[in-house]
Amino acid sequence: MQIRKIPIHYARANMTIAENIYDSMGLLLVTEDTALTPRIIIKLKLHGVNQIGVYDYRKEIDIFVDEQMTYLDRVRQTKTFKSFQVDFSKSVDEFRKDINEVVTNNKEINIPKLTHELDRLLAQNVTGSSMFEMLQCMREYDDLTYVHSLNVGLICHVIGGWLNFSKEDNYLLSLCGLLHDVGKLCIPKKLITKPGKLTAEEFTTVKAHAYRGYEILKKQNIDERIKLAALMHHEKCDGTGYPDGLKSEQIIDFAKIVAVADVYDAMTANRVYRAGLCPFDVIELFESDGLQKFDPKFLLPFLERTSESYINHDVYLSNGQKARVIMINKAALSKPVVQVSQQFIDLSQRPGLHIRAIL
Repeated sequence: MQIRKIPIHYARANMTIAENIYDSMGLLLVTEDTALTPRIIIKLKLHGVNQIGVYDYRKEIDIFVDEQMTYLDRVRQTKTFKSFQVDFSKSVDEFRKDINEVVTNNKEINIPKLTHELDRLLAQNVTGSSMFEMLQCMREYDDLTYVHSLNVGLICHVIGGWLNFSKEDNYLLSLCGLLHDVGKLCIPKKLITKPGKLTAEEFTTVKAHAYRGYEILKKQNIDERIKLAALMHHEKCDGTGYPDGLKSEQIIDFAKIVAVADVYDAMTANRVYRAGLCPFDVIELFESDGLQKFDPKFLLPFLERTSESYINHDVYLSNGQKARVIMINKAALSKPVVQVSQQFIDLSQRPGLHIRAIL
């Protein structure tokens, strides 16, 4: 059977691997003739595998590619997206100029101006999954740190709304998200965008961005929680995070929320070393590995509201079928009940079948 090279984000469960797959260090990840499963696909993405060889499933793959392109094109053609894109571009440019002045010239952070940039985008009245869709369509921007920071600020604002924060606290939380990665501007860009795995020395350098960000912000006359969010957003509740290995009770709440938004945006974004994950794949990763590392008080409402926001959305299943999300399973948020034609399928009862993409 003919072998076809496909991008990893077009891989589906039950496709057969046509050749051994190795990571950037030469370690074997998957052997030839292995049938793909949802967990294997996620594993390959996390290891930075961009392309795989499978035995030719041309018809099924081409249908999926066409559906995906149609969806993305449809979103980009809406008036809402075009208006959001204009304002997003302006906000990225303004944020880049202002933060570079802070980092290079020790200029005072203009909080009212940053709040204005958030307001510019929030005035579009794009909320919940619609906000996430807008951000997903901004992935072509090259200013990785600036775009990611703006995304995290907006995601934090959505989370704050879901948690019924006051207007003042929600803006403060959004500013924590907006400024959480300011320390990365002190890290060589080649490390931030490096394809493949970082060496131990390189990873140590990158991890220093949390301290560097705190050092920049502690000189500023801003709320202490913004400074601590920059310092603590990579800490984990089980003590496995960095830079200080703090436990849950030592991490401020705003940093815990920024951590969730940061990981969600990073995992759903395309990177030079891997394709972005489907939101339901990210929810599954949070469910399987996140309840010890992230505070359930903030993680569970985020996962529940995110999954609920896709009710009545059309999706593409791992077996190639189109479906519609009908109901969320509270005990398995990544495995909702979907409808295929006249049939209802509870994905939590169908091992190996999962949502591959939002249509």
